[in-house]
Amino acid sequence: MGMSDIVRAYADKEIVTSYDPRRCIHAAECTRGLPAVFDNARRTWIMPSGARADEIAAVIAKCPSGALHFTRHNGGDVETPTEHTSITVRPGGPLYVRGLVQLQSANGSVILNDTRLAP
Repeated sequence: MGMSDIVRAYADKEIVTSYDPRRCIHAAECTRGLPAVFDNARRTWIMPSGARADEIAAVIAKCPSGALHFTRHNGGDVETPTEHTSITVRPGGPLYVRGLVQLQSANGSVILNDTRLAP
C-alpha cells in the first residue's frame, strides 16, 4: 500500500483507516472535510467512531497523496481507482495523480502501486 513500513491503522467495527505519515503532504482535505474524525490536535488524531463509515470513506478518497486509505468491515463500498488516470498540476507542486498508479525507481523496480499519489 505505502512506501514506508510505518503505516498506522485506526479501526472501529465498520471501517479501518490506515495512515502513512511519510506520504502525507498536509493538504488537509481530511481535517477540513471531517474534523470529528481527523483532528491533528488530538493525541490519537484519527477516530473512526467520530462519523459514519460512508462519510469517512468519502473524505479519504479526497486525500491526494494516498497517505490515507480505508478497508470496510460493514459491507460498504471498497476503495476503487478512478476510471481514467489523471495528473493535475498544483501551483508550486506537487502533481496529483489518480487512477491505477505505479511508481517505479530509475532501474524499473516497483516502489508503489496505488490509486492516488502526490509526487
